[in-house]
Amino acid sequence: LLQLGGIGNKPLRVMGLIGKNNLLFTAKDNMITIQLPAVNPDSIASVIIVDIVGKPLVYKPPVLSTYSTSFITSAEVTISFPEENKGVFIRYTTDGSIPAAGSPLYIDKLTITKTTVLKARSFSGNKPVSATVEQKFEKIEPGISMSIFKADPGLEQVFMKAIGICCRILENYHQKKRK
Repeated sequence: LLQLGGIGNKPLRVMGLIGKNNLLFTAKDNMITIQLPAVNPDSIASVIIVDIVGKPLVYKPPVLSTYSTSFITSAEVTISFPEENKGVFIRYTTDGSIPAAGSPLYIDKLTITKTTVLKARSFSGNKPVSATVEQKFEKIEPGISMSIFKADPGLEQVFMKAIGICCRILENYHQKKRK
C-alpha cells in the first residue's frame, strides 16, 4: 500500500506509467491509499500517475515554533502554516488528545506554564485536512545555585615557558603595578 496524505482533491484514476494499468485506490479524509502491484513493473524507477481535476490541493500540517521545549516559568509557542493556506485554520489541544472540530482555534501565540503535550492540526470548516503535529513541553526545576570561588577583577599576563601566555584574573593588578 502507498498512502498520500494531505491531498484535498479526489482522484479520477490512479495508474502506473509503465503499462498504463489502473491501480485500485480509496480516497477518504484527504488520504489517498493506493494498492500497489505485487510485482514492481520497473525495478529502477516506477512511476504512479494520480489524475485529478484542477490544481492539486495539498494541505500541509502546521509548524510549532518555540525557543525551547524545556522551561522554568513558561514557554511561548507560535503555530503557523509552512506556506499560505487559504480557507484553512488551525485547532489545537494541550491535553494530548488529537484536535477535533470542537478544539480551541489558534489565534495568537500560546503561553505554556506546565508540562504539556501540544497537538495541532489544519482544518477546512469542521473537517481535519492535515496530519497532526505534536510537541511535549516540560516544566523543569532550576538547578541549585552554586557559589563560585572569589574571583578578583583585573587582568594580568603571565608568561610560562612551554605553555605560552595565560591570563589570570586579579583584583588589584593595576594597583600592584603602580606601587
